[in-house]
Amino acid sequence: MAISINSGNTGAAQNQQQNTTQAVQEESKSRRQKHRSSITRAEKAAGTAGKAACPNGKNITLFAGNMTGKGSDLESRIQQKREQARKQAMKLINDAWDADKKAADGIDALNKDKQEQLDKLREYKQSLKDVDEREKQLQEEYNIDPDSQEQKDLELLKKYQNYSNGSDYADFSKEEIERLKELQNTPRTEYQDKALMLNGYRGEVRNQISLAEYRLMDISESVHDSKIDQLKSQDMLKADDSADQILDAAEKDVLGMVIDDAKENIDKKMEEEQKKAEEAADKRDEQQERIDRAKEERSEQQERIDESKQDAKEQREIIRNDAKTDMLDINNGLSKKDVNNVEEVQKHIQKMLNDEKLINEDLKGIKIDFNY
Repeated sequence: MAISINSGNTGAAQNQQQNTTQAVQEESKSRRQKHRSSITRAEKAAGTAGKAACPNGKNITLFAGNMTGKGSDLESRIQQKREQARKQAMKLINDAWDADKKAADGIDALNKDKQEQLDKLREYKQSLKDVDEREKQLQEEYNIDPDSQEQKDLELLKKYQNYSNGSDYADFSKEEIERLKELQNTPRTEYQDKALMLNGYRGEVRNQISLAEYRLMDISESVHDSKIDQLKSQDMLKADDSADQILDAAEKDVLGMVIDDAKENIDKKMEEEQKKAEEAADKRDEQQERIDRAKEERSEQQERIDESKQDAKEQREIIRNDAKTDMLDINNGLSKKDVNNVEEVQKHIQKMLNDEKLINEDLKGIKIDFNY
């Protein structure tokens, strides 16, 4: 069966090609944007120095340098951890981008080949138009009647010529076969030879059109299959997810490093505080011992004072008793002594009273500070 080529389809083919080209450009732009977005996200995640992700998804600011005297070492380890995660994530993304780009380049190459085939089709169809136009001119030049036997034989010869060169596989009737047997031994006219020459060229063009159409069908199927495979693989999406998992795991490790460092720092501070508390307890014990010794000394001093008071009281009683005894002795002895001795006795009594008064005055002047 002949492949029908309609020159009116050229505009539709051009529109289809324009749509295809636009779709390819948009898809390529989308891939580039996804790649840039993945790279930017990885760089931002690795660049959040001093921050770590909590289980609730929020970020907390970590001042590692304030948590330990080795803040610079902790910060260096955090940066090293994040840089390692960033490199792994970037490698995943770039590898996925390379694979995706390779597939996209293959699709672009197919689309380019498709465009070339469409361009050839337009040229071939234009050639067919030129052949048809030349045939009409040839028929007019030789003044051939369309209903003449010469023209009818030419149409039958053209049909057989198309069958022979593979440009058309039409069926032949018995009458046509019998007439072809006759024509094979009948000389052709100059018009018929020129017309058959043009028809032979038309057959070659039709064969090229068939090849181009088959090639277009093959390219379209390949593009379709490549896009399906690309959608199934989802390399970029998988790489994005894997990169996010790597960065999240790194942030969890960073948070663990900071927490461990903080715990170590807290333990050290607790040890220092415990040591200070023990030293303070020792000082309190020493101070209590000094207080206890001071209390003992004050108690001993109070006992000595009390003893001194008791001795003074006893001394005063002795003096009073002696004075009373002396008075009695004096009274009893007045009658036996001379009046002159009375004054001497009174002086003696007055002296004892004065001594007792001196003792009282001496005690009143004693002041001892018992406040510690």
